[in-house]
Amino acid sequence: MSDTYYKILGVPSDAGLQEIKSAYKAMAMKYHPDRNPDNPHAEEQFKAINEIYQTLSDPYKRATYDYLLVYRSQQADVPHYTPSQTTYHPPQTSYYQNTAGTPSNTTQTDPAAHIPKRTKQMIILAAFVLFLGICVVAVMLHRFSRQLHADRLLEQAKAQITQNDEIKALKNLNLLLSKAAPKAEYLEMRAGIWLNYHNYWKAIEDYTQLLKLSEEGKPQWYFHRGKAYFYLYQYEAAQKDFDKAIDLNSTQEAYFMYRAILKKRMKKTTADICEDWEKGKKDAQTFYSEEMQDFCP
Repeated sequence: MSDTYYKILGVPSDAGLQEIKSAYKAMAMKYHPDRNPDNPHAEEQFKAINEIYQTLSDPYKRATYDYLLVYRSQQADVPHYTPSQTTYHPPQTSYYQNTAGTPSNTTQTDPAAHIPKRTKQMIILAAFVLFLGICVVAVMLHRFSRQLHADRLLEQAKAQITQNDEIKALKNLNLLLSKAAPKAEYLEMRAGIWLNYHNYWKAIEDYTQLLKLSEEGKPQWYFHRGKAYFYLYQYEAAQKDFDKAIDLNSTQEAYFMYRAILKKRMKKTTADICEDWEKGKKDAQTFYSEEMQDFCP
């Protein structure tokens, strides 16, 4: 076996990160191409040392490398079989006295030879069905356990949102979405948290995925994604979402209020802006109120 990364750096296999880092720095300085202009192999050594450090300084890459070392060591210790000429050995025989007192030569036979072929087939089929049933039950139990765990995480996230502990709720929702297929309920809750914490791009990603999961989509999903685009100054995209939200539900005053403010930012006509503001001003208790009331008296 060629030298391991540890031997090349001159550190033990259980060396800590600081020890590995120190050894790497020493060797990197030794083989740096600028210090070895006349040595054509110095650059190759320098690259190799960098690759070794990138592996051993990353916990996941190092664990994988250590596992491969153990595997190769075990493979090296396994004796290899070399085929040789085999010798035929006749079946063993046993000699015993029969009832007449004469020696008898009897060869060994299959103990299941007396079982009919049809019965053997039925036994094999029954064993297969039993095995298949065990597999099905195991899969169902696994799914039930995962669903139970998911339900518990969801209830915790809902309680944490109620208690205004949205950071913990976000961790639980991230865990849910990493272990299972995305569900609308999980994505909607997480998107709302992203929006509250002004992480607008993340909110847009979740609302977009929500809309892909459903055929039509809820108007509030378009509205909230439009708000995220609005705060990111993506006015064209925001207007499309506000228009879609109002098409699906024209009774929400907040939709008209935000579209009116957006149209003012986009320098639309005064009549168009004030028409939306008139429909949404009852919900206009925001920091935009004075600005819009002066514009649309």
